[in-house]
Amino acid sequence: MEIATDCSWILKKVLSFRTLARRFLTFTIGNGNNTSLWFDPWWNNTCLASKVDDPIISQAYSNKLATVNTLILSGRWILPRPNPRRHHLSNVLQSWLHDFVPPTFDLDKRDDTLWNDTPIRKITTSHIWDAIRFKLPEVPWHHLIWHKLKVTRYAHHAWLICLNRLPTFNRLLAFGLNVSPHCLLCVGGLENRDHLFASCAFSRFVLQALATRLHLSVPSTWMNLITNWGAHPSEGHRGIALLTTQVFAYHIWRERTVRLHNKGCFGPSKIIDGILVDVKTRLASSVWFVKNANTEYFLSWLR
Repeated sequence: MEIATDCSWILKKVLSFRTLARRFLTFTIGNGNNTSLWFDPWWNNTCLASKVDDPIISQAYSNKLATVNTLILSGRWILPRPNPRRHHLSNVLQSWLHDFVPPTFDLDKRDDTLWNDTPIRKITTSHIWDAIRFKLPEVPWHHLIWHKLKVTRYAHHAWLICLNRLPTFNRLLAFGLNVSPHCLLCVGGLENRDHLFASCAFSRFVLQALATRLHLSVPSTWMNLITNWGAHPSEGHRGIALLTTQVFAYHIWRERTVRLHNKGCFGPSKIIDGILVDVKTRLASSVWFVKNANTEYFLSWLR
């Protein structure tokens, strides 16, 4: 069926995936009451009609609202007789009438739609997304980003840092842009991922203040930072440490961006305070953390 021109952009985008989604869909016929005769791909995984006014519908002496049960009579399949007023039958109708192999049905059951052989009623959006998306091999550090205390905004930002996809000056220069290579925070080093989030004097001052509260050390690279802070044997300690690294990275990048666009600066003290507020806000909203036996002990670190 054609997509209406007055549909919203998002609906058009969803409907554009119909052909792809059809590869994963199969229909099992029960009593035939819930499956469209013309617009559900129940026969050979194809739809018999391609649009509402497809000539096959009138040629079969049917209507666009017909369901599969109109072909079942007294427990038998009864194919439609072509409309005698139509002298030229469509190829689809001729093929259907000639090659039709009756699927099994059960009048005591409802029709069922399967996604990858699983009933559609048990399928979630994530199942569909996992089936149609392009997948890369799982990275060994994913659990350091998507943990129990994650905040999506901070986690997504940290994921980009791990992939080295942020537009740091060294990457912009590699793309051919005419920018200064020097870090805007320490005004000395050359800006790249590890400098900005680990070895920059400004960033290390902030990071050291956080590490002191968490009783941790400060590595010299970003990947070592999340790996070391995410290796603590205590689940609560580990969760707070990983959350803190993500909030830290987000605030450092924001400070860098503010300076880049000449909108002032916050300074290390305000950044540290902002990080602590964001971390404590997330911890207070986590049921898992609130129920932790050491909640007060952990929170005392952040005061």
